[in-house]
Amino acid sequence: PWKHHTLRSLGCRRLVSSRHAGASVVGLVGLLRGSRAHAALNSLSADFIAASSAALGERGRLEEIGKRGVWSDGRAAAAGVAYAVLDMATEVPSRPGWFLRRGVQGPARA
Repeated sequence: PWKHHTLRSLGCRRLVSSRHAGASVVGLVGLLRGSRAHAALNSLSADFIAASSAALGERGRLEEIGKRGVWSDGRAAAAGVAYAVLDMATEVPSRPGWFLRRGVQGPARA
């Protein structure tokens, strides 16, 4: 897809499809070669939240920037992940540095 071309031009070498949650998990598991991710930044709803969570290892962190179908604190706790919903519409325009630290650098350090 066109967005993959854009991401590759920005230096991303490993990409998976976001057309179907199941296919995304299969692609991600292949990229991780049997290991689990430390953190994920998710912007898609419904099954993609569960798919992102499934790719995380123990004490993984999931940062959600979507608005539809977000998980409750109880659902995240049941999945065993640290989960936070980031409100991009509010936080990014008023505090762009906050988003950079929390949304981009934060998950990488989790």
